[in-house]
Amino acid sequence: MLLASLFFVSLSASCQNRAAKTDRPYSTTTQKLVDLVEHDSRIKSLLSEAIEKGRKINPDPSTNPAQSLEAYYDFIDRSQTAMPWDVIFCPGQPSIFGRMYQALCYCYFINCMPLESLENESLFTNSVQYVEPYRSWLVDYCKSWGSFLSSPVSWNKEYKALMMQQEELGMTKGWYEDPSNWHSFNDFFSRRLASADQR
Repeated sequence: MLLASLFFVSLSASCQNRAAKTDRPYSTTTQKLVDLVEHDSRIKSLLSEAIEKGRKINPDPSTNPAQSLEAYYDFIDRSQTAMPWDVIFCPGQPSIFGRMYQALCYCYFINCMPLESLENESLFTNSVQYVEPYRSWLVDYCKSWGSFLSSPVSWNKEYKALMMQQEELGMTKGWYEDPSNWHSFNDFFSRRLASADQR
């Protein structure tokens, strides 16, 4: 009877753990990072060092969401399907251009962090972004976000209306092609001039 009870408790716990893991699965790209970190102790150590340095510089999780390795995974996962102006909270940045700029800078805040443990390595800079296989994964991450921003999901009437108001992007000056040509954020981002006269 005791053995049966223990088996039931163990089975229940196992099912609960499995359910917790499959409740919110990571994207393929994020899961690759999780697997990489779990199987490469050097990358885990370097990434943890960079995250810890970032946490000391900015301990506010609203403007620096990557306060731990797990929080970094969550940020990476969410950012792959986020609009560029909505990647992180940007207090004091009312413009879309400012928020996009801050978001792109934040994406490299952890990755560009100078690490003492890499000082004697033959790298462009002593940061984890140049260490394989993390460097290759980082390229995959950028491609994943780029694929989302090239998809129809990244563009709608609301986003178009928002972009058309952006003076900092030159959208109120009549410089650019007809917006009907844009079917994704990247279509908008790589927009063409209305004519050669606008050069």
